[in-house]
Amino acid sequence: MTHPVPCSFRAASRRCSLLFLVCGCLPGAPPDTGGPAGGGPYPPQTPSDDDGTTDGEGGDPETCEPSGPAPQGAFYRRGIPTRQHLDTYGHAGVPIVLRGRVRNIDCEPIFNARVEIWHATPTRAGASPGDTNAVYDTSAEFAYYGRTATDTDGVFTFITLKPGWYLSESGYRPAHIHAKVWVGGHLVDAQLTTQIFFEDDPLNSSYPWFGTGMVARMDNLGVATKDLVVDF
Repeated sequence: MTHPVPCSFRAASRRCSLLFLVCGCLPGAPPDTGGPAGGGPYPPQTPSDDDGTTDGEGGDPETCEPSGPAPQGAFYRRGIPTRQHLDTYGHAGVPIVLRGRVRNIDCEPIFNARVEIWHATPTRAGASPGDTNAVYDTSAEFAYYGRTATDTDGVFTFITLKPGWYLSESGYRPAHIHAKVWVGGHLVDAQLTTQIFFEDDPLNSSYPWFGTGMVARMDNLGVATKDLVVDF
């Protein structure tokens, strides 16, 4: 298990607030991961239309729209380490908690799904595209790459920093997090490869793989929520 840096060593108090919110840990204490799958505490959530659900008669959820696929891009790496806490490098940036559920198209949570994420390095709060160039780590550190398994409620959680904008051959890309999901014991081909975006990013509309159904809902505590629906 990878423990977060104790709160007493954090430069920003907001990081401690996020750690306490997600894992209920006291400063300097290891987190309660909420079970062997390591999803962490996550209150019951009713599927909503924002998550791509379609309500049946009486308002009960009937189906969930599969999450939109997207290319894995050039920066996916095999051997991503198992860890939920990616904000361990002392970089400046905006702390976020990415969390959600892996569901099937009947909106049922999927236990023990493997979720991998990776994203570019962060940029400072208040930055704009072009202020700094974000990059993907290619070292043995695997900075901002992580893997976990969903708990019995289908929940996954990652603590990280909001990714910055990186420059590609076609211009700057909007801030986004890549994700892969494996279910049913499959180890080779992922059942979902997608990208998660953030509201109000000025570059969303210009990115060909942007989809409004893959935008994470960010609250005022820095928790970004996005369920991943697998057609399985």
